[in-house]
Amino acid sequence: MTRTLDPVWDYFKKSLERKTNQAGSKQHYIATCNFCDATITGQPKRMKIHLSKNCLDAPLEIKNKYKNKEQESSDDVDIDDNDNEDSVNNKKEKKEEIDTAIARAFYASGIPLATIENPFIIQALRKINPEYHPPSRKLLSTTLLEKEYKQVSTDIKKQIKNSNYICLTSDGWTNIHQQPIINFMITTPQPIFWKALESKENSHTGEYIAEQFDIVIKEIGVSKIAAVITDNASNMKKAHSILQKDYPNIIFLGNNFHLI
Repeated sequence: MTRTLDPVWDYFKKSLERKTNQAGSKQHYIATCNFCDATITGQPKRMKIHLSKNCLDAPLEIKNKYKNKEQESSDDVDIDDNDNEDSVNNKKEKKEEIDTAIARAFYASGIPLATIENPFIIQALRKINPEYHPPSRKLLSTTLLEKEYKQVSTDIKKQIKNSNYICLTSDGWTNIHQQPIINFMITTPQPIFWKALESKENSHTGEYIAEQFDIVIKEIGVSKIAAVITDNASNMKKAHSILQKDYPNIIFLGNNFHLI
């Protein structure tokens, strides 16, 4: 018997057809988030968790609306008639969601990847869910990292696309390995890391910095950039004068402080 759609579907696009397993049995519809375009299994419980915890673009009122764990745990299933079909695939999808959340926590917090194989960490995760097997250090440093990189890159491009104008900032320094680095940040106005460049044997001359700025400006799109802001060092001033000839519509500013 078909049930009434859960109101959470107001924030998702529903696929025309349902997923099928290898045996040809119908499973859930695919739900595409209206805010971030992420696709997930069309189960209201998972959709609400996505809006409250995983979606970076969902409005705060939507996040708060679905934050109540009691509400999430009491959710029924979607309109599928075969809700218990292919439980193995459902468990696999759930594990992938948990693996992704754990990986994101490691990357964002700078936790050494080897920590995931610490027996006390494994024991703690098993206490939460005895059936859960955490990802290995190798998985964290390869497949999951690549997946997160692609997701972050997609999110950044979307933020740039949705911004009328952005500001590009940069600074140079030497890292803990005594390697010269130049970083590039953008503001939409939310600050977003764009990339860090290892300049290696290249000296941070005005010409070299201007060349790297030119590459980044073209990567982002000149029509999106309203201003370039750096510190007031002589090499940055030189880079400004070079770039102004090619980009007369961009404002170049130097400030007497170091950008972080």
